[in-house]
Amino acid sequence: MLYDSYGVSGVFYILMVLGGILFFFLLLPKRFYTMDFYNSYRESKIKHIVNIVLFFRIVLGLTLATYILYKLFFYNYSYPFLLIGIILVLCIICSLKPSEVIQISTLFGIVCIACYGLYLYNFIHLDFRLLIEDFHWAFSFSVLISFLCMILDNLIYFMSDKDELSLSKSTILLGITLSSLLFLFEYSILTLSSGDVVFQGNDLVGFLALSIEPVSRYNGNFDYIYILIIGVACVFKFSYFLSLIHNSLKWEMSIWKRIFLFLGIFVLGLIGFWQVKQNVIWLRYIVIGLFGLSGILFGWMIKEVYYARKVKE
Repeated sequence: MLYDSYGVSGVFYILMVLGGILFFFLLLPKRFYTMDFYNSYRESKIKHIVNIVLFFRIVLGLTLATYILYKLFFYNYSYPFLLIGIILVLCIICSLKPSEVIQISTLFGIVCIACYGLYLYNFIHLDFRLLIEDFHWAFSFSVLISFLCMILDNLIYFMSDKDELSLSKSTILLGITLSSLLFLFEYSILTLSSGDVVFQGNDLVGFLALSIEPVSRYNGNFDYIYILIIGVACVFKFSYFLSLIHNSLKWEMSIWKRIFLFLGIFVLGLIGFWQVKQNVIWLRYIVIGLFGLSGILFGWMIKEVYYARKVKE
């Protein structure tokens, strides 16, 4: 969306969104970070609505992640087999507590970031003059929507149990900053090396940056970084969502429940894959809609913080 609409100028939009998000989490009161939303959520009625939203986000996320892997990297393999492999891991990890999923994913996240070191060692030269020469500015409603979606997405991690994990402003700000800088880095490679015309209309342009290498030298294939990051992000993010659903409903995950869960996600994933192949344009609105519905959770969190403060007074 940024590449097709703003090209090189998208770098400034990314910085603007990052600044807005960091400012928002800096302004959040300390009570938001110390509040035990997990146990309150388990006893609330709002969980039934939010869990439905999270479930459809799991299905959509799995569909898109598997579609990207299939389309770009594993095109000689069958899509259903890729989907089955990811769902199996998902159903196993979701039996853990949300905090345990985050702790394990942190280790894999460190490995993913370390892989960038191999690419950074000798990557392509960038033409920073393009930032000035091709700069154009316009009000973007889509950037505002992206800003709100990323805030609502990160608020979900406040729902983790506090048994083995405590949130702080520094932790949240560091995580958001690192992920945003990685996104900015790849976007800069894409635009400051190839301009803003070459890849227009390519829906998967966001996964091409590490394939751009200097003509005079070949450093090897870095596609494995995307495969690793997509796989890790998909498995652990949606395992966290599924763990939150599982623990909030206080289910005992019997073998039959796991089988039905697997079949449900698998069938919906196949339907989603067929829809994605037909038309990618509508995905933007579906994603915005699902993220927007997460605003229900934010409203509930504000109510819980306000109620806790009143009780304390």
